[in-house]
Amino acid sequence: MSILKVRCDCAEILGSHIVSLKPGQELARVEATGDTFETAFERFVETFMQANGDRLGGNKPLFWFNIALTIDGLSYNPGSFEIGRGENHVAVPISIEDTDVLLVVHADGRGEIYQPGNTLHDIGRNLIRCGYQLIEIFRHDWNVRESLRLDDQQLRELYEERFDETINPTLDDPFVFGRCRPEGTPLEFLEGSEEQLRRTVADILHAELPADQVRWPIEVKLLDLDAARARERNPATVWEDGSDATGFPITLSETVIPLIERALRENPFEGSRYEYNDGASDRVSGYDETPEEIILYLERPSHHRRLEAKRRLSAWAGKRHLSPEFEGSG
Repeated sequence: MSILKVRCDCAEILGSHIVSLKPGQELARVEATGDTFETAFERFVETFMQANGDRLGGNKPLFWFNIALTIDGLSYNPGSFEIGRGENHVAVPISIEDTDVLLVVHADGRGEIYQPGNTLHDIGRNLIRCGYQLIEIFRHDWNVRESLRLDDQQLRELYEERFDETINPTLDDPFVFGRCRPEGTPLEFLEGSEEQLRRTVADILHAELPADQVRWPIEVKLLDLDAARARERNPATVWEDGSDATGFPITLSETVIPLIERALRENPFEGSRYEYNDGASDRVSGYDETPEEIILYLERPSHHRRLEAKRRLSAWAGKRHLSPEFEGSG
């Protein structure tokens, strides 16, 4: 089945359409009118099939409409990164994450931000999409006509800077761009060290977990005690990571939890990162700040490694007047 791309080169729903089987190959230039888009579309398909039905063997193709945004007689469609220069406006595409927005600045002080539109109609197997849809309006005091004297590179840099500094930060939900890009804070140990924390926790788990009852390897996630308390989360979670893992966290004994908490108390750390929350990937609201974690992957210890871990842990606990009781013998 042929897939044809139908582009509408005007902002109105009705009008002239250029139908292409592939870029640069024009099949027909047809017009369609109607009281509704559905009526116009049906007439467009009928007209198109009358002109091209024989060469397509009577098969009705799949149509994809892109209805371009038109400003001062200039048309804009997503996917083009060219700057638009009108008599009274400038249009600058700005790349944000996996999409682009169109920044349109008018000489009369109006400003608009457009984003690629979603599907407006689905008629049968045919998708009709508006190229850009208006999502934000703002005011400015910039001399647009003066800026039009710049070359394209200078113009792009100027308006990307203005977008970053004066427009985006004032939006209710800023775009993930420039200074508004969510960035966490680097992992930093306030006392102790990451190496010391990893070594102590590894000894605790190698010594305490019953080796024959765990599906090794295991994944260990550690949160700073203050961060865990603020978010009402466990400071340590341990998961089986093998091919036959249960998918549930390992229940830690009442012996091992205080030991891990003591190791965390002696090696406090801070830091954060942002994680995608299934929201809008190009907006700040689509990301949540979460504390940094220390992650360990531990293989099943050999008998010798387990005995060494018990010996070191016993010495570590003794210096702190702790008395761990180790479970298991394997």
